[in-house]
Amino acid sequence: PYLKDETVMRFLNSHGRLFFLVRGLPGSGKGPLGDLLKKHYAQSEIYWADSMFSGPNAPVRTKVTLQESHDVCQRKMEDYMIENVPVIINRNSNICVWEIVPFLRLAARYGYTVILAETSYKIRAKAEVLAQTNSRQLDTRYMRIRGGQWEEVYPMYTGWFLRPVDGLFLFRRLGHISRLLTESGWKQAEMLHTEGQPFCLGRSCWFAQAPEDKTYCDSKEVKDAYGTVHTLSIIGYAIMSGLAVALVALDKTQTRLLGRSKAADDDFLSRRMTALNIQDWEPTPCVKKLSDIVLDEGNPPPLMLATTRTVPESVSFVILGAYGKLDRPLFLKFKEIRNRWDTFRKKMLISSDGVSCKDKLKLGDVNAYRAGEEILLLDRIVQLDSVFTGYYQ
Repeated sequence: PYLKDETVMRFLNSHGRLFFLVRGLPGSGKGPLGDLLKKHYAQSEIYWADSMFSGPNAPVRTKVTLQESHDVCQRKMEDYMIENVPVIINRNSNICVWEIVPFLRLAARYGYTVILAETSYKIRAKAEVLAQTNSRQLDTRYMRIRGGQWEEVYPMYTGWFLRPVDGLFLFRRLGHISRLLTESGWKQAEMLHTEGQPFCLGRSCWFAQAPEDKTYCDSKEVKDAYGTVHTLSIIGYAIMSGLAVALVALDKTQTRLLGRSKAADDDFLSRRMTALNIQDWEPTPCVKKLSDIVLDEGNPPPLMLATTRTVPESVSFVILGAYGKLDRPLFLKFKEIRNRWDTFRKKMLISSDGVSCKDKLKLGDVNAYRAGEEILLLDRIVQLDSVFTGYYQ
């Protein structure tokens, strides 16, 4: 869709923080794919390790210079991210997980939304064909070896990724409402931690370690959905156990991309994430702030619709920030968010008929409810476009 659908390309060109990672064996069409991406995303920068070996002054390819070429490539990618280049394209082979992980960690560190552009998803060429089509005169034996090394790259989560400018709008909108609450007597604590890459949670896949997650990630429906654009309906905000989130009402298509019922999701998340041994893996937090990325000039606010009075059954969350001490990166808070939400719904007395919590306040278009330190804010609905993809580390 990111090369064929005009609506998708228009949104992705406006996104502002996108990282295309091209994957494929030599001869599988990475060059033409990279060229097409460069053509359709005019503000992009492209680089790959083999660039070092092109041109009249290129060094001889040895083990030493090969390693140097990959080091240079990683530095190039990081430099682009530090410079806030809107679209970055890497077209290394990226065959094994260990080859692509450094780029995924850079994307996580600098808040870039990743789209894996795999040449082999729709068409799997034989080694004999690749030996004829690659530009480096690599033989059939090499292609068979490298083809046997191919590894799937699975995300921590799937979800819908917002433009940074829209994430900043949600953060500022919540801040504005919080100030109004304080002025009305509901004193609000200061948000101490903010998320630099806000996205709406789809499913927790945890690198497809569980068979059901692998089945989900490998499904045609999910693979075909990567890179597609979806409109999210943000119905308000919640402060749950010190966590600030935007509430998203999922439509039927979005709910289907969760891959299972909400009840199963709650139970699965509880079991799967509780079993995680965080010492086995080092998380990479985002070091960027949305306010450092987004230019305030020329960003009109999104259209705001009527305020909802009900909370639908199919809801997901965009983590915006946290209050108080933070013991781990914000994105790991997704592991407990479903359980928090179930407790929150009970405290607020949320049902299909509406919200029955007695401690409430009306602030213009906002209906606020309070149960202890928990707060529900039903605001005017905001519709924001997003791209469905994975969150990788």
